[in-house]
Amino acid sequence: VRPIRELDALRCRVELIYDGGVTPETVQAVQELFAREEIVIQKRTKRKAMADVDIRPLIRSIDFSAEGDTLCMDVVVAAQNPGLNPELIRAAFCETYPDLQPDFVTFHRRAVLDGEGKEFR
Repeated sequence: VRPIRELDALRCRVELIYDGGVTPETVQAVQELFAREEIVIQKRTKRKAMADVDIRPLIRSIDFSAEGDTLCMDVVVAAQNPGLNPELIRAAFCETYPDLQPDFVTFHRRAVLDGEGKEFR
């Protein structure tokens, strides 16, 4: 059994689903947002207070694709110390572009990774 401290990252897929289909404006907006050097959002702390947090350093990689009505983001995020809940990726996009909010969002965990990028088992 491996110690939990070896857990380093989470690979997941975030799908933004639009009833009217994904527009080129939406694709451009998501690419511009995640190309920024800083992505600051409001996040609730352990003490229930709100704090500004830059989530950009916690996103290790992000790839985009548009498939019909779905904008897919394949991401690798930090898992701990600190970790990034993939829901905050959706929140950052919706806070920055409130007029481009999706109708539905899904999250799929693909793998949990160790510091070498290998599956944590």
